[in-house]
Formats: sequence, C-alpha cells, structure tokens
Amino acid sequence: MKQLILVLSLIWFLPVWAQDLTYLSPDSIDLNLIPAPPAVNSEEDLADLAEVLRWQTVRTEADCAKSAFESEGFATSFFGPPYGPLTQAEAQKLVALQEVLFKEVMIFSRVKKDEWGRVRPYNRDPRIVPCVRRPRSLSYPSGHTTIAYVAAKTFSLIYPEKAEAFDQRAKEISLGRVIGGVHHPLDTVAGKVMGEMIFESLIKSPKFLDDVKALTK
Repeated sequence: MKQLILVLSLIWFLPVWAQDLTYLSPDSIDLNLIPAPPAVNSEEDLADLAEVLRWQTVRTEADCAKSAFESEGFATSFFGPPYGPLTQAEAQKLVALQEVLFKEVMIFSRVKKDEWGRVRPYNRDPRIVPCVRRPRSLSYPSGHTTIAYVAAKTFSLIYPEKAEAFDQRAKEISLGRVIGGVHHPLDTVAGKVMGEMIFESLIKSPKFLDDVKALTK
C-alpha cells in the first residue's frame, strides 16, 4: 500500500513538476530509503518537538537574523557573505544553478512531505513562535536542508578548496531551520539523507556535469 501511495504521488506531481526536472527523472531516487518520521506523540516525536522549544529559549537575535537570511534559499544567502565562504560575485555566479537544483529536489521533497503529513512545529504547539518566515508546506523532510546539502556538494565540484566550508554551511543552514522554529531536528536529518541521495544521482547526469564544468571556467 505504501509503495502504491508513493507511485500515485509521483504521478500526481509529475504534470506540474516535470518541466522543472532538468537533470533527473521521477524514478532517479528510491524514496523508500528516506527514514520515516516518528509516530505522532511517540517519545521520539515529543523529544524532537522539545528540542525546538529548547532552541527557542536560547536563540539570540543574531541567530534569528542569520536563520532568516538563510531562509531566502539563494546561493548568495547560503554561501555568500556574511556567513558563507564565497564572495558576493562568486555566489552570484551560482544562483541560477542553485535555483534549478532547488526545483529539482522539490518534486522528491513534496512527495514525502505529503505522504507523511508531519505538520510544522508551530502548527502543533502554540508555545513555538518562529523568528523566520513561516512556510506553507509540511515539515518532513526539510527542503532547505536537502538543497543546502545538494548545493554544498555541487559547489564543492566548482570550488574544491572550499568543500569543508560548504559542508559546514550546510550544517549551519540545517540547524537554522530548527533555531528559527520551522522544523524539528529529525526533519533536517531526513533532509540531509535525501540531499545526499539526490547528489549521488546528479553526478550520473551528463547534463549536470556539463553545467558544473561550465561554471569552473
């Protein structure tokens, strides 16, 4: 039954998103390998929610400003100044590619979000007050985390000397979604898993590799 739901979900979203699949196809990723979220109100689920509340008590205005800036989701806000390892000009050169990659991951992310239906932390506990923009989508997995890791690994092909810094920024962006109050920690764990899977499929795409190569010139 779960496999049937997955197939139907892909079919449902394909007409809308097929035009945005630049490098991959809907069956490029085995979505069954993405770990499921904890059962609602299970011990693990409540601990996940409690961690969002904990961050809310310790976050600073600077933390929120950083998380809000990162939530824009562009290469400039992810990897450019003031938090990233790239100059503004270097990051600007990557914006178009990151936008393509963001669209690429969303077909997979949205299928899993709708399959599991985990709501955002602030929609389940009124004590949680986000300090970043509230997304309209469901919570699991984290799309921002997914694209952060896909982009970090992709841009490491272009700037290999900055690979470690890109990876660190992906971790910071992921945590920022929890600090900002819009994701549970396990949402970001699943987002990282999905991001790594998507990247492994991307590097098998000749068109993707050609586009990356063009940006190294």
